[in-house]
Amino acid sequence: MASTHKPRILIIENSVANTGALQSITRSCINLKEEYTFLYLLPKGSKATDFITSQGFEVYQLPMIELKKNVGSLILYFPYLIVNVFRLFSLLNKHKI
Repeated sequence: MASTHKPRILIIENSVANTGALQSITRSCINLKEEYTFLYLLPKGSKATDFITSQGFEVYQLPMIELKKNVGSLILYFPYLIVNVFRLFSLLNKHKI
Protein backbone atom coordinates (compact mmCIF):
# COMPACT_ATOMS: atom_id res chain seq x y z
CA MET A 1 0.00 0.00 0.00
CA ALA A 2 1.50 3.33 -1.05
CA SER A 3 1.98 6.07 1.52
CA THR A 4 -0.08 9.23 1.10
CA HIS A 5 2.63 11.30 2.79
CA LYS A 6 4.02 13.94 0.47
CA PRO A 7 7.44 15.46 1.12
CA ARG A 8 7.20 18.98 2.57
CA ILE A 9 9.20 21.89 1.19
CA LEU A 10 9.58 25.28 2.86
CA ILE A 11 10.00 28.23 0.49
CA ILE A 12 11.74 31.14 2.23
CA GLU A 13 11.33 34.50 0.46
CA ASN A 14 12.63 37.68 2.09
CA SER A 15 11.04 40.19 -0.28
CA VAL A 16 8.14 42.23 1.08
CA ALA A 17 6.65 42.65 -2.41
CA ASN A 18 5.12 40.26 -4.91
CA THR A 19 8.18 39.94 -7.15
CA GLY A 20 8.69 38.11 -10.42
CA ALA A 21 10.94 35.62 -8.63
CA LEU A 22 8.19 34.82 -6.12
CA GLN A 23 5.62 34.42 -8.89
CA SER A 24 8.01 32.11 -10.75
CA ILE A 25 8.64 29.82 -7.77
CA THR A 26 4.91 29.80 -7.05
CA ARG A 27 4.13 28.66 -10.61
CA SER A 28 6.64 25.84 -10.13
CA CYS A 29 5.04 24.92 -6.81
CA ILE A 30 1.59 24.86 -8.42
CA ASN A 31 2.90 22.42 -11.05
CA LEU A 32 4.39 20.18 -8.33
CA LYS A 33 1.52 20.47 -5.83
CA GLU A 34 0.38 16.88 -6.40
CA GLU A 35 3.78 15.48 -5.42
CA TYR A 36 4.89 17.88 -2.65
CA THR A 37 3.43 19.99 0.12
CA PHE A 38 4.74 23.55 -0.03
CA LEU A 39 4.79 26.06 2.80
CA TYR A 40 6.01 29.64 2.47
CA LEU A 41 7.91 31.78 4.95
CA LEU A 42 7.63 35.49 4.22
CA PRO A 43 8.58 38.68 6.06
CA LYS A 44 5.97 39.96 8.47
CA GLY A 45 3.68 42.37 6.62
CA SER A 46 4.64 41.09 3.17
CA LYS A 47 2.37 42.26 0.38
CA ALA A 48 2.78 38.83 -1.24
CA THR A 49 0.89 36.95 1.49
CA ASP A 50 -2.51 37.38 -0.18
CA PHE A 51 -1.13 36.19 -3.52
CA ILE A 52 0.40 33.04 -1.99
CA THR A 53 -2.67 32.13 0.05
CA SER A 54 -4.91 32.72 -2.99
CA GLN A 55 -2.90 30.00 -4.75
CA GLY A 56 -3.78 27.55 -1.97
CA PHE A 57 -0.50 27.56 -0.04
CA GLU A 58 0.06 27.96 3.67
CA VAL A 59 2.05 31.07 4.66
CA TYR A 60 4.02 31.80 7.82
CA GLN A 61 5.57 35.14 8.61
CA LEU A 62 8.58 36.21 10.64
CA PRO A 63 9.90 39.70 11.32
CA MET A 64 12.85 39.85 8.93
CA ILE A 65 15.28 42.76 8.94
CA GLU A 66 16.98 43.63 5.69
CA LEU A 67 20.72 44.18 6.07
CA LYS A 68 21.49 47.76 5.03
CA LYS A 69 24.47 50.09 5.22
CA ASN A 70 23.39 51.91 8.36
CA VAL A 71 24.16 51.37 12.02
CA GLY A 72 20.55 50.84 13.10
CA SER A 73 20.10 48.05 10.60
CA LEU A 74 23.33 46.38 11.69
CA ILE A 75 22.41 46.61 15.37
CA LEU A 76 18.98 45.02 14.83
CA TYR A 77 20.01 42.46 12.23
CA PHE A 78 21.83 39.95 14.44
CA PRO A 79 19.29 39.80 17.31
CA TYR A 80 16.49 39.26 14.77
CA LEU A 81 18.58 36.65 13.01
CA ILE A 82 19.19 34.68 16.21
CA VAL A 83 15.54 34.81 17.31
CA ASN A 84 14.35 33.85 13.83
CA VAL A 85 16.69 30.85 13.75
CA PHE A 86 14.86 29.44 16.78
CA ARG A 87 11.48 30.28 15.26
CA LEU A 88 12.51 28.62 12.01
CA PHE A 89 13.63 25.44 13.79
CA SER A 90 10.31 25.36 15.62
CA LEU A 91 8.43 25.69 12.32
CA LEU A 92 10.54 22.96 10.73
CA ASN A 93 9.93 20.60 13.64
CA LYS A 94 6.20 21.36 13.78
CA HIS A 95 5.75 20.47 10.10
CA LYS A 96 8.40 17.73 10.02
CA ILE A 97 10.35 19.41 7.25
